[in-house]
Amino acid sequence: MKFTDTQNQSALLKFETLNLFTNIANVFAEKNEYDSAFNYFQLAFDQIMPGLKEESLLTIPLDSFITYKRMNYLTAMLIDKGDACLKAFYHHHQQERLKEALQIYKVTDRLLDRIKAEQSELGSRLFWRKDSRRLYEHAIEASRQDHDMSNAFYFFEKGRAVLLSDLLNQQSTTSSDNMLTEAQLKKKLLQLKWEQDTLSPASKRYTEVRSELFTGKIKLDELDKTIREESPLYYQSFLDTASISLQDVRTSLLKDHQALLELFTGDSAVYSLLITLNDIRLNKINKADFDSLAGRYIAYISNAALLNREFDKYLKTAAHLYSLIFQDNPPPRGRIIVSPDIHYFPFESLVVNGGLAPPVYFLKDHAVSYTYSARYLLNNFPENAHVATESFLGVAPVRYPSPFPLPSLDGSDLSLRRII
Repeated sequence: MKFTDTQNQSALLKFETLNLFTNIANVFAEKNEYDSAFNYFQLAFDQIMPGLKEESLLTIPLDSFITYKRMNYLTAMLIDKGDACLKAFYHHHQQERLKEALQIYKVTDRLLDRIKAEQSELGSRLFWRKDSRRLYEHAIEASRQDHDMSNAFYFFEKGRAVLLSDLLNQQSTTSSDNMLTEAQLKKKLLQLKWEQDTLSPASKRYTEVRSELFTGKIKLDELDKTIREESPLYYQSFLDTASISLQDVRTSLLKDHQALLELFTGDSAVYSLLITLNDIRLNKINKADFDSLAGRYIAYISNAALLNREFDKYLKTAAHLYSLIFQDNPPPRGRIIVSPDIHYFPFESLVVNGGLAPPVYFLKDHAVSYTYSARYLLNNFPENAHVATESFLGVAPVRYPSPFPLPSLDGSDLSLRRII
């Protein structure tokens, strides 16, 4: 590779050196030589600024990393350092290493929030999705080891953003013009803020910059409001950095539900988090078993002929999948909210009595509703003024005509009368 610009050459050399030191640190971590590993991680940080710590990355300019498309070096270094702390905990059983890993994962998560908010390029968001999936899996595992249910719930919910991002990549839920304008405006405001920090308060330019910042923030607030109204999913996934706590779930969502179940699928394990008014259960599930069972379960319920032909096998599959998710700790009877991840399947037809005859289905004791995330349910999105709130259509057939071999729905007419 040839360089004609010495400044570019120097910047690229620093990035490649940072990546090299990170790789060396990872080798030492694999050999359980953690003192050497953390020394090399610090050498990697020193390429950005001598003595730099991870918390400082939340405030320093990221322009050079963005310009030279080396942002993945930065996020990988942070996640790798957190992983090294987690490995050190496994090896030496030092609780402070576990706390350090969680702290680094939290910083990395906040940095990723900053990156995805400042960049609109598809490539940037694809790398964000890849890094965040690895980050949240390891952070959930560290929280499990630390018996820290608050952090576990925090990372479960942040993992929901990856799911929303996938959905938004498939559906155009906000205009590309708004997305581009929002990214450009945020970048301009950051540049103005960094310029302001270098100016004397007595200078004329300082006053001009303050005025531009004030005007720009007003425009950004207006744009965010527009996006929030037009595309709440996009707003939550890329613009809304607010988080909710376990107490929020219990006081708001569980006031009329008995449980919330969230699933997270990582590269090496699946995790389930069951929250009730009085308990929290975090389970680690064998990924190969879960993927196999979920695949078979979906195949049965989506193919009537196969289901009828192999009904006994279906019952065993549905019972095993139920046991794998809840691990001998069934949720309380009543209404339950389920937030799935990669695998989408109905919980209603899971079998709760081990596949015995007659089977007892999950639906018998649980009314199930589904959501992308607990945070989404607590969003106070503006109502669409164009939606008519007075209109209602109710269809309640009690008995179907003879050509349709369908059972009678006794009581459906009474239910309709109560609704209207």
